Amino acid sequence: MKNNSFFILFFLLCSMLAYAQDTLMVFSPEQFISIVRTNHPIVKQYNLLSVKGDKTILRENGNFDPYLFSDLDQKYFSDKQYYHLWSSGLKVPTWFGADFKLGVDQSTGQYVNEENKLPNSGLVYVGVSMPLLQGFWINERRTVVKQANVFAQSTEAEKRNLINDLIFDALATYWEWYNVHQKYIVYESAVKVAQLRFEAVKSSYVLGDRSAIDTLESFIQLQNRILNLNQSAIEKKNAALELSNYLWTTAEEPLEIQNNLVPIARDMFIQQSFVLPDSLNESSKQLAMRHPAVNMYHYKYEIAALDKKWKQEKLKPKLNVNYNLLTQPVGSSWVSNFSSNNYKWGVDFSFPVFLRKERGDVQLADIKMQEIDYSREQKILEQGNKIEQYKNELKVLQQQTILFAQMVKNYEALLQAEKRNFDLGESSLFMMNAREMALIDAHLKQIEVQAKCSKSKAGIFWAIGLLK
Repeated sequence: MKNNSFFILFFLLCSMLAYAQDTLMVFSPEQFISIVRTNHPIVKQYNLLSVKGDKTILRENGNFDPYLFSDLDQKYFSDKQYYHLWSSGLKVPTWFGADFKLGVDQSTGQYVNEENKLPNSGLVYVGVSMPLLQGFWINERRTVVKQANVFAQSTEAEKRNLINDLIFDALATYWEWYNVHQKYIVYESAVKVAQLRFEAVKSSYVLGDRSAIDTLESFIQLQNRILNLNQSAIEKKNAALELSNYLWTTAEEPLEIQNNLVPIARDMFIQQSFVLPDSLNESSKQLAMRHPAVNMYHYKYEIAALDKKWKQEKLKPKLNVNYNLLTQPVGSSWVSNFSSNNYKWGVDFSFPVFLRKERGDVQLADIKMQEIDYSREQKILEQGNKIEQYKNELKVLQQQTILFAQMVKNYEALLQAEKRNFDLGESSLFMMNAREMALIDAHLKQIEVQAKCSKSKAGIFWAIGLLK
């Protein structure tokens, strides 16, 4: 992929440098989109969403990081040390809700409360704090980590959705560039024909074979076509500038489309197949359900469901048990001095009488999940309808493409017949101009339908979410 991207970028730069040599080089939609996917700053910005998801997981996993703690409390008054209380240790949170602790407590002073008095060397303790009701099966730490993992998956869907939109806009811009560029070629050819006819009519007028009014009519026709060409030239430059908005180098420097870089030719376009893959023949609803924007609602729902479970867990009473084994840090074998006869333990219990806050939180969580579900169903419906719209549009435009190709051939046949009559003196300049204008108009409409056809095909893949 990197080699391919480098080749395409090299191709683009070379084509720009070749401008001075007037060498035309075809810039296909595949090459264009490959550069957009690789170098566009917005794509790189969207890629940061994946990094954001990973960092969110890293942050929430920090809830299970062991941490050191230390508390010091002293009081001195009238040159007396009333008390010196110091507690420090290590706390290790676990996935299943229990917290393990290893610490040291010391207390000295003349006025230490009896309950805080300890041996001079202090006490070492190893303990555990365990929830038995609320937080036993589900706790906040586990909930946020699970939500972080789901969020990381949702960032991938969000990235695909945003890139899908960007590629669709880029393709629409490319085909608009194709549209105005091919129209410019038609107008350019029409000016050349009008110029040659004006010179021929003027020469015939000098020889007395044509009237002055014929010369004026051919000159007015030339002027009209020059006006159309000038307007088309402006549109072509503006379309190239719009396309340049999507082109960047690997060094994040903007590129600009030069005049020697051209879209695919019309004959290449006619050979393209607009038959959709068999994998896209499923129902519109099934296809819409694959869209990353729809998947984002799935992840939002999952995050909301995890939040609801934690809120339901809060309906339970809080009952936490704390147990610590104690020993004095004296001698080299103080670790072996831990005994079940030396311990400290306690129980914490609390329970709101009416549970109004907790019940309200659960009900609000239910409403949020319903809202997400409704939004998801609406999004599936919208995307399914867009798929159908683009499919219907593509079907009609395919028929119009074939029809306009036939019309162009027929108008060309009429023009050739009119030219023969004109050379034999059996037709007028007015009829010649009318035949030419009809052919030019058919060419312009054919080009416009071709561009719309390509946009519609891109629209189908966009509506399904496959442009990435």
